[in-house]
Amino acid sequence: MRGWSPADTSVELLVMNQEGRIVQKRVLQMDKGYNEITVDLGIRPPGLYQLLIVGDQWKEHLRVIKK
Repeated sequence: MRGWSPADTSVELLVMNQEGRIVQKRVLQMDKGYNEITVDLGIRPPGLYQLLIVGDQWKEHLRVIKK
């Protein structure tokens, strides 16, 4: 996932499964400008996952299907 941050900031990444349970939680440091975030779902079973990134200057919500 790629996004732009207007300033250096930290964000929280939450990965939730189909039932809404948090299966991964990380705090990431975002630099001013474009940033790339990699989420590894390798050990997770196939299904629908929601990615939520929240910070002072970030808010993203994505749905990902792992086959």
